This record gives sequence, structure tokens and C-alpha cells, in this order.
Amino acid sequence: MRILPKVSLTPRISILLISLFFKIMAGAFSAIAWAAKNPVLGIAGAIVWLFWFALLFLAAIPSTDQLFSKHLSWLGKGAKATLGTLIIIGVLEIVFIISIGLGVFRGADENFNNLLTYYERMAVYGDAAALEHQATDNLLEGENPYQEANVVTAAIEFDVPSGKLTPLRTGQFAEDFPYPDMEEIEELYVNAQATPDEIPPELESKYGYPAASFILPAPFIALGMDDLRIVFLFFILPALGYVIWQTKPKMRFYFIAALIASLDLWHSLSSGETGFLVFPFLLMAWLLYRDKLWLSAIFMGIAIATKQIAWLLFPFYLILILRTNGLRTAACVGAIAGGVFLAFNLPYILTNPGLWLSSVMAPMIDDLFPNGAGIIMLSYTGIIDIKSSLPFTIMEVIVLFIGLVWYFYNCRRFPETALALAIFPIFFSWRSGWAYFFYMDIIILAAILLYGYTDKKGEIYGSTDHKT
Repeated sequence: MRILPKVSLTPRISILLISLFFKIMAGAFSAIAWAAKNPVLGIAGAIVWLFWFALLFLAAIPSTDQLFSKHLSWLGKGAKATLGTLIIIGVLEIVFIISIGLGVFRGADENFNNLLTYYERMAVYGDAAALEHQATDNLLEGENPYQEANVVTAAIEFDVPSGKLTPLRTGQFAEDFPYPDMEEIEELYVNAQATPDEIPPELESKYGYPAASFILPAPFIALGMDDLRIVFLFFILPALGYVIWQTKPKMRFYFIAALIASLDLWHSLSSGETGFLVFPFLLMAWLLYRDKLWLSAIFMGIAIATKQIAWLLFPFYLILILRTNGLRTAACVGAIAGGVFLAFNLPYILTNPGLWLSSVMAPMIDDLFPNGAGIIMLSYTGIIDIKSSLPFTIMEVIVLFIGLVWYFYNCRRFPETALALAIFPIFFSWRSGWAYFFYMDIIILAAILLYGYTDKKGEIYGSTDHKT
């Protein structure tokens, strides 16, 4: 009996599916290197991330199908093997987590208990999710979410462990590098709980996202939903459902399988990773610009009003509209997106512009410790001695500028490369969290499936409503 649909995967789709494995591997190397300050694993993680970016870029270029046409057989087999392996791992993880909940592993040894603790911590809010939930509650109570942000009370309310708080390079942590000891953070957190209204200067407590991030979940929280992760699904599932509905039936299986196999996505969702709220709006903005441009502009406006990661993609998006539709259309699209952004944020900008700006810019301007998966690993693990964020910021800006210039001249031939170029500068930043990378490959895959591609026989797949 045949399980997989009888269809030849193109090289681009195969490469995207294979890249899922390397993304998981890169994240694992980086996470272990970060915890153990291991330079070998840090370098290995950075190299694998670079390889993943290369795969992402290749998949975004239409001519890759011709370039790798002679390797279609082994690429297809590799893609299917990748999907099968990751799905099996995912099923085993679900069984393992259920077993933890049922108490199957009571009495396990210390090393195994450490693994259990890791999985238990993975399924709880981090400080960003706790602050977002708190901001939504404050909005519903008629208070200014930026003014009332308090990471201590949010962490207490939503059971955030000390290891998921964000320390600042000040006070008792001023001389610590590359990161404070977890025992110090735990002690600080325990002491702060005694007087939760007095926020320690060593903890990041600003609400650091634009206003749509707490306005959009507000109706759901008001209706009694007490978990942001469920709220995120109400935004994600319709967007993914649109892609599945528009995709040719024989390819729907592979898109759904790619979603299931994206274990990093589900790991992040389980901890309330706040990027999940912006993901569906970026997805729809990118898919609709070809034939529903004004709707696309509205979705992009919501995205940039929700989280700063969308700000990196926005200039690429405007360049693409400029080069394909002209200056007047690009200006209108920019005005629509900007208008949507202001509709969410202007009340808070007018109320207290300094507070809004210092809050939303906090991830970029506050004195944070280095963290992430990019070349910061060279500093974090002690390979190079750089304790300032400035060199990394300069590199990030240079890479972004080069990407924008290249895209200006090549976007009409390679539109989807924007999705890789927009996040690549983060690899060079002071805080290159791998959660920023998670959903761009899914958006590229959706774009390929909906807007058409050809197999080796010349048959066009993709949506029947879209033409290449």
C-alpha cells in the first residue's frame, strides 16, 4: 500500500525539506554550546547554520530546479527520509512528554531527571511571553501596557523559571561575561519575589514589542482563554489552512508533513515564543502581493505593528513592489502598511513617546548579554575577546545593506530570496536568537507551492489560481 503520494519532488522543494534536518541540528549544537560554553560545538553550530542559510537561498532561486535536475532522485529520497525521520522523532517526543505527565519516570537517576527538567521547562512561558500576556491583561484593565510592565510579577503569575529571565549587564551582573551564573540569576529572582513591585535593575522588564502584539490577543483573553499559545493557534491555523487549500492535492501532504516535521516550531510554540503571532501575517503578506496587493499591504502593516523581525523584511518587500509595480504603487503600499502600524501604535506614541520608543527599542539598545547561534558564539565561548556589541551591530548593518542593494537589482528574478536575506544579518548580531529563523523556510515553501513550479516532465504544480 502506498503511503506517500506518487509525485516527483522538485530539487527546490527537496532542498527545503532536507534543510529542516540541518536547522534542527544547528539549533541543537548551538543550544548545547551555549549551555556548556563549548567552543567546538559553538563553531559547529555556526557552520551548520551557515549551511542552512545556503540551502534556504538555493531553494529560493528558481534556476535551482534546473541546476540540480540531474540529482533529483537522491534529493527526493533524502527529502522523504528527512520528513519520515523528523516525524518519528516528533511522535517519540510526544509519547515521552505524555509519559512525564503520567509519572512513568519517577525514581529515575540524576542525569535522566535533568533531561526531564529540560522538557518540563520547555513547556512553560519565557519572560517575553509572560510580559506579553501581562500587557494584554493590562490593556483589558484600561492601563498602559508599557507603563505597567513588570517582569517579576509576570514571572510569578505565569511560573516563569529563572533560567528564562533576561539579565542585563548592570548592577551585580556588570562585570559578568559572557553570561551570569544561573545560580546568581536564581538568587536574584528569589529575592525579587519578596518585593515584586521593586524590579531589580539587573532584569529586563520593559515590554519590548509594538502594540499589535498585545492588542491582537486581547479579544481572545477577554473571552476567557488563559494561554497565549492557544491564542497564537487561532491566528496560525487559518493562514496555514489557506496554503493547504490553495495547494494542489498531490502536494498538500508534503506541506503538512513539513509543518509536522518542523520540530523547532513546535518546541517554540510550547514555550509561547512570541514570534508565532507575527508568522501568519508575514506568511499572508508574502503570498498575496502578486494578486491581492492591498490585502498584502494590510497584512504587512499588521506584521510590522506586531514584532520587530518584520521590520527587517519590510524594506525588501517595498523594494520588490517598487521594482515590479512602480514607485506610485510602492508608495501606496508603504502608506497602507505604515497606516496600519500607526493605527495600533499611535495612541501609545502620543501618550508617552519616550516610553514607547524606549520600550520598543529595548531589544536593540538595552545592555543585554550576548546570546544566540551566529558568530557571537566565537565571543561567547571565548575564542575571541570582544565584549562590546558595537562590532556585531556594524557587521549586521553592513550585511543588511549589501542584501538590500543586491535585492534591488535581482528581486524580479529571485523574489523569494528576500526571506533569507532579511534574517541573514541576524547571524552577525550580538543576540542572534535562532527563533528568529524558524518560519522563513515555511514561507518560501508555501510560495513555491502556491505560485507554481514545474517537474522534469514540464507539468505545472501549485495553485490553480496562480500562474508563474
